[in-house]
Amino acid sequence: MSLTKKQLKERKLGIFGSEASIIEGCHYKCDPFWLWNVKTGRHSDTVPDLMILRAGHECENWVAKEYMRRFHVKVQKDNRTVWDMKHLYNGKPFMGGHIDRKVVGQKKILECKISFTMNKWGKDGSGEIPPYYISQVKHYCSVYGYNLVDLAVIHMVRSPELRVHKFEFSDEELAHYREQCYEFWKYVHDDVAPEVGKGAGTKEMLRVQYPMAEEGVIKVTNDKVDQAIRRYRKFKSAMKKLKDDQTLYGNTIMNHMEDSESLLNAQGERIATYKNDTKGVRRLNIN
Repeated sequence: MSLTKKQLKERKLGIFGSEASIIEGCHYKCDPFWLWNVKTGRHSDTVPDLMILRAGHECENWVAKEYMRRFHVKVQKDNRTVWDMKHLYNGKPFMGGHIDRKVVGQKKILECKISFTMNKWGKDGSGEIPPYYISQVKHYCSVYGYNLVDLAVIHMVRSPELRVHKFEFSDEELAHYREQCYEFWKYVHDDVAPEVGKGAGTKEMLRVQYPMAEEGVIKVTNDKVDQAIRRYRKFKSAMKKLKDDQTLYGNTIMNHMEDSESLLNAQGERIATYKNDTKGVRRLNIN
């Protein structure tokens, strides 16, 4: 759903569905250190006004209609900011949600998605659900006190196709998730930073927060940073060796394939291609 200015401000006051995967450690880009900086006002998480995001919002109603057509049920919008008033932190709600739809007559949430690529939906378009979407709908169930949720997605890669993924989260799963939320929110409440994470979002954020080096300013290391430097050097050396080995093995495969486009194994399965991309550059791809 598209959020109002008021709802965007409310998001600063708690944990919401799109942030659940950060809490669970399965977000594709961001980590709890990044999220802590956002929730404490040290960093902005303003989402760029991208056409693909607007298209996704506009198509939610279409997804909902196709879902109702398939399952012969009714759904309704819920445009409110809903807070979990049962599980509080220091007497205040800290887990909120903005869901797409509720299924009428059932304690079930409907999450609507549009996908313009299959890259994140499993190998060869198998329909495997990105883990950050699972965290998102789990969060909504926790906030609403429901166990059931349907994630409906229309894939637009070839001809439009509706796929519906059904989830039933146990009370134990939801309780475990809430424990992780409590643990994170303590950092926010106490204004104490969690450990720096490995997310690319954190790397980008640090560059924004400290864009220029101050000439002549010197920082002295400590035990934690000393260990990080040792491990950084170790991984840098290991990555160079891996890259060299990858190049060697790639060259071996390309030399064997010569002008062939595909490579088959003994069972007749295609295991590699070596063909020109849209720019005319011939590239090796291992299945």
